[in-house]
Amino acid sequence: MTLHRMAPVDAAWFHMDGPANLAMVTSVALTGRPLDFAKVKALYAARLSGYPRFRQRVVERGLPLPVPHWQDMPGFDIGQHLHHVALPQPGDRQALAQLLGDIVSTPLDRLQPLWQVHVIDGVEGGSALVTRFHHCIGDGTAMTALSMRLYDQTADAPVRPREAAAPKAGRGASGGWFGSTFDALGASIKAVASTASAALDVAAHPQALIDKAMLITGGAGMLLSELLKRDDPESPFKGAFSLAKRVAWSEPVAIADVKAIGALADAKVNDVLAAGMTGALRAYLKGRGVDVARTTLRAMVPVDLRPPERALELGNDFGLVLLELPVGARTPLERLRVTKAHMDALSARPSRWRCVCCSSSSAARRRWCPTSRRRCSAARRAWS
Repeated sequence: MTLHRMAPVDAAWFHMDGPANLAMVTSVALTGRPLDFAKVKALYAARLSGYPRFRQRVVERGLPLPVPHWQDMPGFDIGQHLHHVALPQPGDRQALAQLLGDIVSTPLDRLQPLWQVHVIDGVEGGSALVTRFHHCIGDGTAMTALSMRLYDQTADAPVRPREAAAPKAGRGASGGWFGSTFDALGASIKAVASTASAALDVAAHPQALIDKAMLITGGAGMLLSELLKRDDPESPFKGAFSLAKRVAWSEPVAIADVKAIGALADAKVNDVLAAGMTGALRAYLKGRGVDVARTTLRAMVPVDLRPPERALELGNDFGLVLLELPVGARTPLERLRVTKAHMDALSARPSRWRCVCCSSSSAARRRWCPTSRRRCSAARRAWS
């Protein structure tokens, strides 16, 4: 049976998964009218047909250390991945939150393709559509792109397959030198074995190795500076993971209101969201008797690294940066201003990359060279 080696970064997410820390991407969509389960099943069957990952399970093969591979699932049955349930009584939001907590706390069957969908009936006159994918299949950006191919903007659109984006060469191990290096620095030691096949390309493409080595050197320096930071002080958030998970959500907030708030400090939408979350954490900590003025709290913030031409591909292509949350700031506006300053400081780091073609740092951030008027493949080559 044909095996396809998993890309090193995706393999890292596969190995990070554990009983108390499930590596899942979960989304919940609420509908105003009940969903027809048969139609949902037909839609998923048709529109996922162009994505082999959803018909493949993960197996580990190879010596001396086995590495994850994608393998076609014998006798694949999409019905094993779609579940139809009713919301338990009393059928309110608390019941939905408890049911969602049970769903997200349950590991996926590793003998099957790593995804599932739940259609929940009786949710405020409509339904809830819960979709779960293992992180090794894709990150949040990939799943958002996938949802645009799964769902329609108009009612009663025809259910037919949609063309999937073909994976580019380099998503597998042969192009995974950069990903494998970060696996070596991360938690997945098994994924490092994938560098062996990557090394076979060095003789044919020695310049690529030099370019990537320069990138890794600079990136490792930034990573080291993050790892050397002192631990956060003891707080109610410091503790071991538990098996049970809890799901909660807020009422919808109009994007126009978020932008209006951001305009007060020339802040972006993400700045406003991070500042609002910081305010909620501050209130919680104060309620638990924590001195917020003497507390440091950091959050891992994902940064999308996927170039536009790969926007519709599955897989993982993002970085993580540590954002210090200003829980000591007393007013919402102060928290917003400090959050923006911290976010700006993080986003300024890529400006140290300069385009070899035109020496422009702004071109490197955009990965677009104004000299050649095309995407600059050299935009990340030189560290200045």
